[in-house]
Amino acid sequence: MKKQIIMLILVVLLGLVLVSCASATPAPESEEVREPEEADIVPTDPPTEIPAEPTAEPISTPLPAPTPFAGSTGWLGYVANADGNTDLYMMKIDGSENIRLTEDPATDDHFLFSPDGTQIAFVSNRDGNFEIYVMNVDGSDKKNISNNPADDWVYSWSPDGERFSFISSRDGNYDVYTMKVDGTDIVRLTDDPNISNSCAAGWSPDGKKIAWTYYDGNDDEIYIMNIDGSDKTALTENDALDLCPTWSPNGDQIAFISMRDGTEEVYVMNVDGSEQTRLTESSPFSTYPSWSPDGSFIIFNTERDSAVGEIFTMNPDGSNQMRLTDNDISEYWVRWQAVAP
Repeated sequence: MKKQIIMLILVVLLGLVLVSCASATPAPESEEVREPEEADIVPTDPPTEIPAEPTAEPISTPLPAPTPFAGSTGWLGYVANADGNTDLYMMKIDGSENIRLTEDPATDDHFLFSPDGTQIAFVSNRDGNFEIYVMNVDGSDKKNISNNPADDWVYSWSPDGERFSFISSRDGNYDVYTMKVDGTDIVRLTDDPNISNSCAAGWSPDGKKIAWTYYDGNDDEIYIMNIDGSDKTALTENDALDLCPTWSPNGDQIAFISMRDGTEEVYVMNVDGSEQTRLTESSPFSTYPSWSPDGSFIIFNTERDSAVGEIFTMNPDGSNQMRLTDNDISEYWVRWQAVAP
């Protein structure tokens, strides 16, 4: 009994000691909250915006649309013999609004639109010998720009409209020349007694080459050269006439006339002379090829369905040959201009 009392007293004393220790431990002080000083503010960069991946646009080179015949703003310029001598005419692609541009008892020939469609170059002997003339597209303000006692024959404008390529006998025999459209700055490119005056001197669309016709002692062949007269290269070589080279608008091909199959027919070849291909098969002939402005068509002259030359068109591979004119007047040397006068 005495032991139990002593144990109870010890338990009570131990409890008092524990309570006293707990009350002596100070409570933690709360931290003081203050507004940050300006010096304490550390600037941070705004989050970097990650751009979205760009959407790739489809790469495509659309082919030019074919030049329409009906309702087109384009015009055909051509030479025609309506009353015993040749003059220059112009009509819409659909055959409407036929306009006579020259009316002279002399011969007017070689219809050429300027690249911008505002002027026309041609050849005429109205002053006694064949000279190069320029006039406005409506036929006004005709000017003789060659003014030389020898014959001069214009064949093409430079693509920038600044110069002509032409053939002249002014130095004793026919040679290839260029000059500014006002008749100044005449440059002789060839010096050869065998230059032919047969449909020669066509300027390439990039302005770097001229195609011309050379008589090799047997027949005419087609050559090209740089515009300074260097690097003369033969593109055709056979025992028949090859002449009248005209460049496609993209500069990849040349249309020309050849008699290698017995009659004058229209051919096409690559600019290196490869893949020479006959496009027409006519009686008695097909001749004077030229291109539509977009390269979708080749225009040519033929008497296949008439006693006089008529204007036809076809695809560059010779397909879809179609007659554009139907009358009793001979038309030839056709040039197509996309710009309305």
